[in-house]
Amino acid sequence: MPHAELVNVFVDNFGENPLITEFANNVANFVVYGLGAFLFVLGMARAGFAMKSHDADGIRQGVMTVAGGALVLMSKAIWDTLTVWAGL
Repeated sequence: MPHAELVNVFVDNFGENPLITEFANNVANFVVYGLGAFLFVLGMARAGFAMKSHDADGIRQGVMTVAGGALVLMSKAIWDTLTVWAGL
């Protein structure tokens, strides 16, 4: 069976299944809030320890980790804003 037909069979049978939709949303929320918060806190700790030892490169890497964690934490809000602007 070609790939496109398999996708159609899956969508026809499971596309509107609320359990699969709920599972996918729960996984996405875990990634956004769990991973984003972890990266944010890790970056703050990393930047703090780098400041204590006067390590400019470590401070830069810590700040970039904080920014990445903040971006992951805000990704759902950013996505919602973009879909509203696009009229979807």
